[in-house]
Amino acid sequence: MILGITWIYGSDRILLILLNLQSINELTQYQSYKGVIYVIFTSWLLFLLIKNSTHKLQSSGNFYKSYFEQNPNPMWLIDSASQKILAVNNAACKVYGYTQQEFLMMSMHDIRMPGEQDIQWTGNNAAGIDTLNPGRHIKKNGELIYVDVFTHYTTRKNKPVAFIMAIDITRQVDFEQTVTELNRTLEDKVNERTRQYLDKNYALEVANLELSSLNEELTTANEKLETASNIIAQQAELLVKQSEDKLNNILTTIQDVVWSSYFVNRELNFINQAAKQVLGYSPDELYQNGSILESMVYREDKKLVEMAFKELIARKYFQAEYRIVHQSGEIRWIRNRVWLKTDEAGQPSVMDGVITDITDRKNYEAELQKREILLSSLIDSQTNYLVRINSRGNYTFANQQFLKDIGYSSEELLGQPASLTISPDELPDFQTMVQECILNPGKIVPLLFSTTGRKGDMHWSEWEFIGIHDETGRVAEIQGVGHNITERKKSEEQLEEYTRTLQEAQQVAQIGNWAFNIYTGEAIWSDQVFAIHHLSKSNGAPPLQELAALYHPDDWPLLQAAINTAVEQGLPYNLDLRIVDQVSREIMYVNVIGKPIHDKNGKVVKLYGTILNVNERKLFEKNLQHQNEQLRKINAELDKFVYSVSHSLRAPLTSVLGLINVIRITEVDPQTDTYLGLIEKSVRKLDGTLHEINDYSRNARLGLNVSEIDFPALLQNLKAQYSTFEGIQITIETSLQADHPFYSDEERVQVVLNNILTNACKYRDDKKSPHVALRVRVTKEAALIGIEDNGIGIDPEYINKIFNMFFRASERSTGSGLGLYIVKETLDKLKGDIDVASEPGKGSVFNVRLTNIHS
Repeated sequence: MILGITWIYGSDRILLILLNLQSINELTQYQSYKGVIYVIFTSWLLFLLIKNSTHKLQSSGNFYKSYFEQNPNPMWLIDSASQKILAVNNAACKVYGYTQQEFLMMSMHDIRMPGEQDIQWTGNNAAGIDTLNPGRHIKKNGELIYVDVFTHYTTRKNKPVAFIMAIDITRQVDFEQTVTELNRTLEDKVNERTRQYLDKNYALEVANLELSSLNEELTTANEKLETASNIIAQQAELLVKQSEDKLNNILTTIQDVVWSSYFVNRELNFINQAAKQVLGYSPDELYQNGSILESMVYREDKKLVEMAFKELIARKYFQAEYRIVHQSGEIRWIRNRVWLKTDEAGQPSVMDGVITDITDRKNYEAELQKREILLSSLIDSQTNYLVRINSRGNYTFANQQFLKDIGYSSEELLGQPASLTISPDELPDFQTMVQECILNPGKIVPLLFSTTGRKGDMHWSEWEFIGIHDETGRVAEIQGVGHNITERKKSEEQLEEYTRTLQEAQQVAQIGNWAFNIYTGEAIWSDQVFAIHHLSKSNGAPPLQELAALYHPDDWPLLQAAINTAVEQGLPYNLDLRIVDQVSREIMYVNVIGKPIHDKNGKVVKLYGTILNVNERKLFEKNLQHQNEQLRKINAELDKFVYSVSHSLRAPLTSVLGLINVIRITEVDPQTDTYLGLIEKSVRKLDGTLHEINDYSRNARLGLNVSEIDFPALLQNLKAQYSTFEGIQITIETSLQADHPFYSDEERVQVVLNNILTNACKYRDDKKSPHVALRVRVTKEAALIGIEDNGIGIDPEYINKIFNMFFRASERSTGSGLGLYIVKETLDKLKGDIDVASEPGKGSVFNVRLTNIHS
């Protein structure tokens, strides 16, 4: 505008100087040239402004290509080959009036004006290439809109696709048409004024030639011409101002940051209001400190920006995507496109740039990448199988679990026929499945077969296959989802084997299992239950009310009561009952066990259990009971006999010992004394045997007589009793640790200790000084008694036999062999136990544990 005003008011003087004219009158013939130059210059200036604004509007359209569902502009994902719409965002539905379902049944042909160019996939638009084309679209209501169509080519599943974003530029087109109309109007007015000017100039020339008297009219014409020039200048200034206002409005409303700065000092000479939204700084703040733009670059991206500016010097243009630190501290992504202008000397002078906030697009791409990684990880982490095969039966995809189980890598398996992993016997079923999937797209076809691994190992798997069709409806691939059921097949085989074994075991043991549903009345019997009742399996299990005929009349009420109790109170039952053989009508004994099954509310819904043929056991029990009664009678008579014999024989033996002592009082010869000694020894041996028999009989017949044991007195008496044995001095060492009172049968305790001490003294080692240690420790639960001697010891092969009745472990044994047997029987009565450790030539250790009965 300034240049135009300067030209209007200073062009006359400039032409006077350039053409070396003397007066304004001489300039008249050049006025037409001045007007033409003015028109050309203003038209060129408006052309540059309109071109620049159009370029910026097209650049701003690229901002929306990364948005889809959240993008305010309509977006589609289409198949590049067929133009079929694969996805559409909400903005497109809102702007065009179609629903998403309607869009997905359409192609781009349906909304594009007839004759408009299609989006085609060619060798020149490989994945990642962006294009921008204007066009016209038709809404659902028939309304025509002008759009800038931004196309981003990429691939999806190895097929060419395109992201399309349409920016409604109807208002822009209207604006351009308005500007074009204004330019046309301005040009017409300038031409009209120029023609008028030329006509008046021509008239002035005629007037100068005719009469000088016409000077006054010429002056008047000049004044009118000057007035007209002023009017033209004012109108031109108004049009330029309107164009600048509209351009400023465009720069204000677009969301991209448009900026310009000097190359040398980086001082900004222009930046629009979008800087506040995108960068966080107002234009005034950036004008005051132009270095803010460089300082905002994220530290990890500074090298990238430095390399981009080096590229700018070499190529006069660069485009880079990098991160900045927003004034709020938030990390944002931007795309900066910069053009470099040079001066007349070819040196860099001015940089013009457009900054687009692509944070949402980057976040969307990052989220999309996360989802792709997640989807991939989900597929690879599945324990199920996932495969795809083409219509020829070759593998095109297999997940990691399938590859792992069969032992192939993806490189080895993909492209190979499925028959590689399928046994020949099952291949016809597999081929039938393939044909069924091809003929029935979308139908799920189940299949159970075994796969053969690389090492020849077999894996059973259960599959569901489905045909995946392409855009034409033809099945392109077959997808299968399966899972390894090898363990299940093994379990089923084992279950079959277990069932067969169980049936055989039930048949051998004559035991069967049954179940009864309380609500339905349904009963389930195993084969052996039918066999026990002598019923045919073909008729099925009889209902509950018919069981009364199978059981003894006296026993059926017992079973019925037990079933009712189990149902009402949830209690199990175990009954021995009599059944009536349905063939021979004989009575048989069975054991019936029943247990309840509860639902989640605790209510009994089923009964299950077993029935066992115990007829032989019952007969045996009856026979055993009879034998036990006979045995108890015999034992009682034997006890009486033993008691009677022991007392009857001991009296004469005592008399014999008394007579021996009387004889010795009188004078006898040595030989007679020797005979008396032998008689005394035999009598005492017989008396000891009778004493042992009496102890055994008393232990078997009598109950426990529990009292507190006085261990100090007991140990003192034992020490005094065994210090001299058979005329030999024995060293008896005793020790006692009693922290608690101890209760037991004192007489039986003495029997135990006397028998063990007698053996320790009897089987002494004559080469050593006899020594016996008797140690007692009393706890709250038991008395622990240890008896250790240094006698001849016991041979290891006899250790486990010394507690047997009448067993003798040494040639020196002179007793009856009942001593240690009586010890073991007595300890069983006292709820005690004993163990022994012995080494021949060194001695023996007997450890006795007596239960503290009051504990």
